[in-house]
Amino acid sequence: MPNSVTKGTVTEETIDRMVQRAFGEKALEMQELKEGYFNIAYRIRLKDRNVVLKIAPSPEIRVMSCEKNIMFSEVDSMRMAAKRTKVPVPRILFYDNSGSVIDREYFFMEMLGGQSLSGLQDALPEEDKQEIYYRLGQYTRQLNHIRGERFGYYGQPDRQGENWYEVFRDMVRDTYADAGRKDIPMPVKEEETLALLERDRSIFEAVKTPRFVHWDIWAGNVFVADNRIEGIIDFERCLWADALMEVGFRNYEYNQAFYQGYGIEELTGEEKRRARWYDVYVALLWCLETDYRGYDNRDFYHMGCRAARSGIEDLRSGTYMRKDYYITEIKEQGKKSPYAREVLESLPEWFGNKASLEEYVEKVQELPFWAALNEEGKCLGFFSVRMHYGHTGDIYVCGVRPECHRMGIGKALYEQAERFFLEKGCKYAMVETLSETVDYAPYEKTRHFYESIGFEPLITLTEMWDEDNPCLIMIKPLAMVSLAADMNH
Repeated sequence: MPNSVTKGTVTEETIDRMVQRAFGEKALEMQELKEGYFNIAYRIRLKDRNVVLKIAPSPEIRVMSCEKNIMFSEVDSMRMAAKRTKVPVPRILFYDNSGSVIDREYFFMEMLGGQSLSGLQDALPEEDKQEIYYRLGQYTRQLNHIRGERFGYYGQPDRQGENWYEVFRDMVRDTYADAGRKDIPMPVKEEETLALLERDRSIFEAVKTPRFVHWDIWAGNVFVADNRIEGIIDFERCLWADALMEVGFRNYEYNQAFYQGYGIEELTGEEKRRARWYDVYVALLWCLETDYRGYDNRDFYHMGCRAARSGIEDLRSGTYMRKDYYITEIKEQGKKSPYAREVLESLPEWFGNKASLEEYVEKVQELPFWAALNEEGKCLGFFSVRMHYGHTGDIYVCGVRPECHRMGIGKALYEQAERFFLEKGCKYAMVETLSETVDYAPYEKTRHFYESIGFEPLITLTEMWDEDNPCLIMIKPLAMVSLAADMNH
């Protein structure tokens, strides 16, 4: 995990004074919780319980526009959610913004039991995991049912307004203004982004009611105990907005059980377009984060640039509108091989060698596997991957039915595979394919696809397969920061 300048350091003596002020006793033990990127947090052991202490950045630290006054936002909104919904949230025990102990805001809250869903989900039975996502959809809907009076960030009433399009446009402008303050090159010019946004004004103005949006309900902020949701944390980035800003509606987070729990089957065309705009907004914030946090590498910045360009390209072309499928990870071994066989047998120009096809079908049973399924459950395409040396992710085998080419399925599947690689700490992704030294049109299309998602040729090896089938190895450097931690900074 990269270091972040916003966290800073706090002495044990100061923490003891905070504990004394809040509870009238000394801390018996304190341990820093290092998962987050923005606030510094500690587990504090008291006489009869454990609590969590969160401390805001020093007021001297420059933060992004969206991050102003977010500790107040977190404390106040958690109290509101506890009062007005049945969503499980930890109880706020003490909040101090007086500056009498330290020149920063801080608060104590209950410590949840269990573990984060991000740490548990690989080991959870698929049925239990989908039940959790179904319940998460229900809880998200409860939060979104809270209505506000004006749109905008929760703790910034001076920046709020009654027209969602105008407020969101100003939020996008803020990202470019923040970039200018740090001389950060942005992947898309501001005037191009705003011109495209202006074309879509009507779909934003259709949003009339400010809804409470948590905006950060990813698996790392959901705690699970005994296969049920124990609590949802990190409300600091909340705002009054379009409910489609929630993580559950992000292009890279689709989960059918979440949608069912939320009470919808599918987004309308206009809703899909707004949701894609919110993907772009998140990506623009990723572009800023490296410089505002002081990370020691540019990986997160480059990841944001790729995601922003991809989103703007989709909005220009309308690619996102053609999604009559969903991407899901397949955990059940009994489904992987049949799905792989169905797709590979539909691609004889690529997988005409029967022995190789059978080997692929057998081996995918033991490997991570994602599938694109339509409403009837038919597999339209899949990706299966493996790891090498703990830092290289390998696309073992993949395919998309020929009638489904150019629908964005391959790209959507790869995005899930890349998220997996990043979560595992991979520095590179690789793939083996037929070299360009062989004049064969189907694999020319394959190489073009990999190049379009960021892969570059590395080396051709004739001894790996055989002289008639030279193997081209292509690689892609990956951001070292996990996408799973996208907004927990």
